[in-house]
Amino acid sequence: MPRAAVHTLGCRLNQAESALLADAFRTRGYEIVADSDPADLYVINSCSVTRGAEAKCRRLVRYLLKRTPDAHVVVTGCYAQLDAKALARIDGVDLVVGTEEKHRLPDLVGSLAKRPETEIRKIPMSRDAFTLPETGLFQETRANLKIQD
Repeated sequence: MPRAAVHTLGCRLNQAESALLADAFRTRGYEIVADSDPADLYVINSCSVTRGAEAKCRRLVRYLLKRTPDAHVVVTGCYAQLDAKALARIDGVDLVVGTEEKHRLPDLVGSLAKRPETEIRKIPMSRDAFTLPETGLFQETRANLKIQD
């Protein structure tokens, strides 16, 4: 069974969406592991509120690739939406997915293979592209309730 870890950077919305992504990967046969554990697939749900948040995302990507060089790394979220090319320049990133296709990640990584160039799935924005059910719970003690985008 492949192992996946979902790293969440940023806001409560990212936390709720990461919970949904983890659940979607689980239903497709992945074992979801703590974000500190080795995995075959790392999904980073990024933030772009500040340059510091963007730098933290890049550091995390490099750290994960150094720790597990054969792992697949996928970056999604606000930073992926705003500056996909910066993420694609990091050797080892397999896929950069903007916010519109975030909900399709489990399908997009199904045929993921290590390749020399990063695939960028970018991304005209639509407000209803990623709808959430009423709650999401993932590595948190409290459930998230989405009330606003």
